[in-house]
Amino acid sequence: MRFADADLLPFDPSGSANAIKRYVTELKKELKQQQDEVRERNREIDEGVFTATADPDKPYVPPAKQPEAPYLNFAPLENGAEAYSRAAQRYRQAVAKLNDGGGTAWQSPDLKDINARLLLLERTFTTGEGLKERPWFKHQIYAPGAYTGYAVKTIPAVREAIEEHKWTDADANSVIVGQVLMDEASLVDSIALELEQAEGQHAATQQAHSHSRESPQKQQAGR
Repeated sequence: MRFADADLLPFDPSGSANAIKRYVTELKKELKQQQDEVRERNREIDEGVFTATADPDKPYVPPAKQPEAPYLNFAPLENGAEAYSRAAQRYRQAVAKLNDGGGTAWQSPDLKDINARLLLLERTFTTGEGLKERPWFKHQIYAPGAYTGYAVKTIPAVREAIEEHKWTDADANSVIVGQVLMDEASLVDSIALELEQAEGQHAATQQAHSHSRESPQKQQAGR
């Protein structure tokens, strides 16, 4: 019903932008947790903890040390998430300013085009290639986990690469998803600009009407 009756489709990208920044933080925490766990396990192996706690009456071979997870480049994700967040804030401010003007600016002939572009917001989170090992999943922010049934994975291309220790894939996918976020930011920013222009046109029209009403009054006063 909100969609059917709305002059401007009720999209607010701010919630999505905040969530994505949180997902990026979670990815960094996931990597650090893996690094810490491997370091601790390797330390215990070096100190003979597993050998000391093994049954002396049974043959025992201590586990091999594991390679530590490398540091990954999260900059493309962080830059994309930040750009999207700024664009979403600009969009929200533009909508608020139009609403503060009484809503008459919603009669702008540009509104149809703006609504058509708003429908592209969710689609812009997809890529034609999809996820590397599951190309039928196109969305780069949400997808069912490869081994979790229908349970969702956020930023799945990067998250699952980290979980599976596919570090090269994780770095490469960070670049891909980062670009998706930059594209989303560009789209939201351009829509915000259109709304700002619509508000500016409305303000100019209102000012012109005000001047046209004042002129006859001044002429009468001059007589």
